[in-house]
Amino acid sequence: MKIGLIGTNWGRIHCATFGRWGHRIDTILGADPEKTRRIAAEEGIAHAARDPRELEAMDIIVIASPHQTHASYIEMFRDKWILCEKPLAGTACGTESIGRIIPANLYVNYAFPFLETAAVIRDAVRQGIAGSVFGISLNIAVSFPFSYSDAEWFVSVASHELYFLNKLFSPFMMKSFHRDAKRLNVSAIFANGEQTLSLNLYRAHRESLMIDMAMTGEKGSIRVEGGYLPGRNWNFDPVTFNGDRLNEGEYSRGEDIWMRANAMLVKSFLDLYEGKIPREEAIGRGLADFTCASMIEKGTAPLLNS
Repeated sequence: MKIGLIGTNWGRIHCATFGRWGHRIDTILGADPEKTRRIAAEEGIAHAARDPRELEAMDIIVIASPHQTHASYIEMFRDKWILCEKPLAGTACGTESIGRIIPANLYVNYAFPFLETAAVIRDAVRQGIAGSVFGISLNIAVSFPFSYSDAEWFVSVASHELYFLNKLFSPFMMKSFHRDAKRLNVSAIFANGEQTLSLNLYRAHRESLMIDMAMTGEKGSIRVEGGYLPGRNWNFDPVTFNGDRLNEGEYSRGEDIWMRANAMLVKSFLDLYEGKIPREEAIGRGLADFTCASMIEKGTAPLLNS
C-alpha cells in the first residue's frame, strides 16, 4: 500500500504510528516546501510534495492539516481510504458540506477510546458498578501557544472525551453554554434521556492539558484525572469508584501512552483496510467513521455556530 500524509506538524506522529505496523509514509505534503523537504529527509519519506495532485497515486491519505482544510481534502480524495485528524471540520456547516460527499472509507482519529484508562471506565460502566449513570462532569484546563477561540479549544481538546461518552452512552445534544473570561461551560443531555453532561473548559495558568472526568450513578461515582505537561509523558491517575482504585493508573516512561493509543487506532484502521476485521468490529474497537464523528460537531452546533 502507498500512504500519503498531509500535514507537517501533528501529522508527523503518523510516521511512527504507521511505522509501528511495518508501513512507511510514501509522500508528505505541507504548506512550507522547505520544511516539508526537511521532514521527509528526517523521516525517510521518499517524496516531499508541493501539490495535492502528487498524492493521487496513494492508496491511503492521512489528513493532519489545519481543520479548516479538512473538507476540501476529503472531497479531493473521496475515492481513497482516508484517516482524518479530529475535528472532522471544526464547524457545523463544514460537517454538513462533508455530509454531501461522505467518502465510503473516511475515518477520524479519536484516540481516547484506545487508552487502557478508557477500557477500565467502559468496563466499570457496563458492569453497572455505579448503577445507572445519570450525571457526567468533565473539567478540562488547557493552555498552549495557539491563537484558538474557546470554540476551537473545545472541539480540539474536549472532542476525544465527548466521542468516548457518545460511544459509551448515546449521542448528546448541547442544551446551553456560557462564556466568561475564565471558562466556557456547556450543558448537554444524551439522546437516551438518561444522562446529563456538565463540561467546563478553563484556560490553565501554564502550558498543559488536564482532565477530570466523573460519572455518577445511584451507587456512587467513577472518576479519573490525568493530562499532559510539556516535557513529560501523558499520564492518568488510577480510575476510582467511590475512592477505591479500579486500576493502577496509566503511565509509561518509555512509549507515551497517548502515542500508543494513536498507534492502536491506526492498527484498527489498517486491519479494516486489509480486510482482517469487518467494519462493525473496527467501530466497536473505537474507530470513528463519518457518522460517529459528525455527531460530535452536530451535538456542539450551538457553540460552533455562535
